[in-house]
Amino acid sequence: MNVRDGKARSPGWHLLAKVVLLSAVFVGGTYVLYRPDDSAWSLNGPREGYYWSVAQYQLAFYRMRELVRVEAAGEPVDQDHRHLRADILQSKARILIVPSELTRYFAGIEGYSANVEKLQGFHLRVMHRLTRQDLDRESAIELLSQFEDIEPVLVRLANEVRIEEMRSREAAADALLQRRTLLWGVLTAAWLLITGWLVTLARSERKLRDAIRSKSNFLAMVSHELRSPLQDILCSLDVMERRADGAANEEFVSRIRRAANALSTQLRDLLTLATGEAGRLEIRPEAFEAGALVRDVVDTFKPQAFAKGLELRADVPDDPVFVIADPKRILQVLSNLVSNAVKYTDAGHVHVTLHAMPAVPRELHLTVSDSGRGIAPEQLPSLFTACTRLASLERGGREGVGIGLAIVHTVAAHLGGTVDVESSLGVGSSFEFRVPVTMADERTPVAS
Repeated sequence: MNVRDGKARSPGWHLLAKVVLLSAVFVGGTYVLYRPDDSAWSLNGPREGYYWSVAQYQLAFYRMRELVRVEAAGEPVDQDHRHLRADILQSKARILIVPSELTRYFAGIEGYSANVEKLQGFHLRVMHRLTRQDLDRESAIELLSQFEDIEPVLVRLANEVRIEEMRSREAAADALLQRRTLLWGVLTAAWLLITGWLVTLARSERKLRDAIRSKSNFLAMVSHELRSPLQDILCSLDVMERRADGAANEEFVSRIRRAANALSTQLRDLLTLATGEAGRLEIRPEAFEAGALVRDVVDTFKPQAFAKGLELRADVPDDPVFVIADPKRILQVLSNLVSNAVKYTDAGHVHVTLHAMPAVPRELHLTVSDSGRGIAPEQLPSLFTACTRLASLERGGREGVGIGLAIVHTVAAHLGGTVDVESSLGVGSSFEFRVPVTMADERTPVAS
């Protein structure tokens, strides 16, 4: 488990993933809508070139007819030019007459095959005469008559092909429009549904933030309101201790003081949690000696550890470690970690280690390890959540509201530090606390 920069692992990544997925679906759907697929190409049609072939044949047909008309009028014509025109006409006709994948589609059109057969018969009658060297005027007149007789057939053929291509193109356009309209409707509906879901989620998140803010403000208010009467109680206890008569009265006053101190600590933690969640936790850097801070924390909890028969030890470098940070907040984090370690360790040890200061980066590295009950892996994600009581730690009827590690989370985040935990059931746990600091020296005034 890791806490860094005040940001716990949240479901925000899931929301981001859903938004990215939604955008990808929308972009992909838009591409499908507008990409030039087979349906789009069919608007021009795989047979669009066939009508162009018919038009080219018509052009060659009329040029050949005009040449024959000139010869029928008795005017001389270059024989090679006539032969070239005849070859061009024959090559254009072959595309229309010879069966192919291009012509197979039009074979089902009523009248198409009959017109093609007439056109084929026309070529069989005239082509050998067009290529003759000695074409006389009478033959030219007869050829011109055959050209004029077949012209209506050619016009009908061209019209049939053109009309069928237009009908096919319109059908393809209608099918494409229907498919894209349906797909666009589905995408729009999905977009609206998911957008509505995202809006609802955003509203819920805003309500949750407002609830957390209200809770934090309430906790802060209650903590402030209770601290004043609690201070009156503690001051009164000071007076009672000085006036106590007999060991029984002293024990009674001492018990009340311990309870009042515990309550004071709980109120301080609640106030820290409330101000931290509201983003108002104050950080006051000052110079201090880290080793002395660690030893003070360990000395504070030694009576509790001794009462349970635990070894509570502070491992600090021999040389003083002078740094600039907020000692009170670091003390608060370390105290909560040591308190938890002592509370949930029934036998063995609790070690608090201040590691040697690395050159880069400048950070304070503290470890609190114990031989306690340990934490199950599935419980680690909720470890730093406020008011969370872990099942593996509840055995034995331990009291507490479960905010100690939430305090650690909040304060560490505001200090810009991290808290990492490694734990095994029945073996123990190890908490590593790292916090950025500025190096100081012995001449720097140290906080008392």
